[in-house]
Order: sequence, then structure tokens, then C-alpha cells
Amino acid sequence: MISEYTFRLATTDDISKIVEFTISEAKESQGSEVDINCVERGVSAAFLESPKSCYWVLEDTKNNIVANVSIVKEWSDFYGGDYWWIQSFYIIPEQRGRGISDYIMECVANQARSEDALEIRLYVHESNKIAIRAYKRCGFCKTEYIMFNLKL
Repeated sequence: MISEYTFRLATTDDISKIVEFTISEAKESQGSEVDINCVERGVSAAFLESPKSCYWVLEDTKNNIVANVSIVKEWSDFYGGDYWWIQSFYIIPEQRGRGISDYIMECVANQARSEDALEIRLYVHESNKIAIRAYKRCGFCKTEYIMFNLKL
């Protein structure tokens, strides 16, 4: 089943689809409406010379993008390496339940290992029970850290 898909590094040609998925992800995961101009600016920044993040996409046999994932790296001065943070992760609804999330996480983990990353981290809204179950199934565990923010 997974052999029907191709996992590849995203290109600038994929930006519009990633923007579409990012807007859908915000609605589904948090009930948030986001400004399309901000999302376009944010996603496009990942493709600059000094990228802020890295995107991958998953295509079906007809070259339709059905999922995407992005990471940002956080340097650890404690351990002298990068933590990889899953920044966004989206699978179109009609492709869910086919093992795609496991496959994508395995691909990202393999890439992280090849770059000597320390670990992969993510945050998920506490009400997003479906995502929490999927992440646990992929091997993620709740950490001892509590997230804080300062609104600016």
C-alpha cells in the first residue's frame, strides 16, 4: 500500500498546495482561521537561501500531493546538536487511515538520523485526540516539559 506513494523534498512548485494544507491544518487542529497572506509568506520563507524550515511532500501514483510535513531545527547548546521539531503535518482526509502518518514519520526519522539530529519533537493541541493517538502510535511520548508563551 505505501509503495503507491513517493516521499520527496518539496520544491517551490509545491508552495500553493502546502499553503492550502497549512490553512486546512489550522482549521482542523485548532479551529483557527489564518490569514492566507501570512501563510503564503511563512511557507515561502522555507525556500529561501537560508531556509527557516524544510518541507517534504507525499505524492500518489498520479503525482497528486496528498500530505506534507515540515521541520524546523533548534540548536541545543547542552548537547551540541539539533532537535528537529515537526512544525506542520497534514494528510488530506480521503487518504487518512492508510498508514501514511507512520510512513512519513519513518521517512523524517531516517532523514533526521542521517543528519545526526538529537531527537524529533512536536507539540499538539491537547484537544486534538486523533493526532495524539497517531503520534503515540508512531512512537512519540509526552515529555516532562510544559510549553509557555509570551504574546507579543
